[in-house]
Amino acid sequence: MDISTLKNDEKHYDDYILIVGESVRRDYMGVYGYPINNTPFLSHTNGTIVDGLTAPGTNTISSLRLMLTLPNITEWAPNYGLNFIDLAESAGFKTYWLSNQGFIGEYDTPVSFIAARSSLKKFMKIGAYNSSNSSDFELLDIFKKELNTTVSKNQKRLFVIHLYGSHPDACARIEDFENKYLTKDDKYTNISCYVASIEKTDQLISKIYDALKSQENKNNRTFSILYFADHGLSHNLVDNKLKMSLSKSSTKILNIPLIKISSDDKDRNYIKSKKSGLFFTEGLANWLGINNAELKENYSLFSSLKDDEKYDPIEQYKGLSQDHDDAIDIREKWYLELKAREHKIPGL
Repeated sequence: MDISTLKNDEKHYDDYILIVGESVRRDYMGVYGYPINNTPFLSHTNGTIVDGLTAPGTNTISSLRLMLTLPNITEWAPNYGLNFIDLAESAGFKTYWLSNQGFIGEYDTPVSFIAARSSLKKFMKIGAYNSSNSSDFELLDIFKKELNTTVSKNQKRLFVIHLYGSHPDACARIEDFENKYLTKDDKYTNISCYVASIEKTDQLISKIYDALKSQENKNNRTFSILYFADHGLSHNLVDNKLKMSLSKSSTKILNIPLIKISSDDKDRNYIKSKKSGLFFTEGLANWLGINNAELKENYSLFSSLKDDEKYDPIEQYKGLSQDHDDAIDIREKWYLELKAREHKIPGL
């Protein structure tokens, strides 16, 4: 990749944090209108919420290999030689990759190749993504340790935090987190776990934000957080129980969140605009304030200008089910006694 330069822009930040969510479709998030407020932090903090980002793949690898490289948009092929880590490094960033995904599993290697380009990488799972059931919360101390390591004021940093998020089985993702949304009908248990797993991610993002605010107060380092997910999940009925999985995928799995929170945000902006994941690395470059001859100039993920529809992944994946696969409101399916708890249940 050609040497990159930083734009002459006063909106530069010192620390950038790219949080890669897992298996999250935005219509199950309170911040996007799901009737249960399972995103109390994201729903209230200042920032920019984009409603319209579409994943270019139906699973982690097929999506991230296109989102985190500068792909051939005609062939829908990744270009690992033009990846966003090398882009940041060539602009002088120190890059960190902190992951609760696998490093050498069959379904992890393409992303691991990109991660390996980082200045510092730490994987909680050396084997495949499912080699252990480590919690995303364990990433927090690793992040804080690296965040609080002294660097020069002029040294810009990019932290990639790759979550296990809401990966099936969602109930296994929340063994260390309270599920406030248990249902009286076991048919919806997995759905309730999925809703709670998104709340767990929201809480982790809140804690990352708090750590960054503390660092800003101490060392005057500004920051910007960008959160998105690789893909979503669909409903699948197995033995009369609804499961969130990729077994019978609909186009809903392509609808993913995109949220930016920066240290100087003064208000909340909700932007409804179609954005193709094929241009994600170009958008990351603009977020990072990077110029490079390989990139479009000033392409923004956070503008109201929609992308060309011929690059809409939904057009590419017309073979996916078009059946109704809407998010399920489980409020009426909760245990009745939950409503009598001392703490207020979000959404009631």
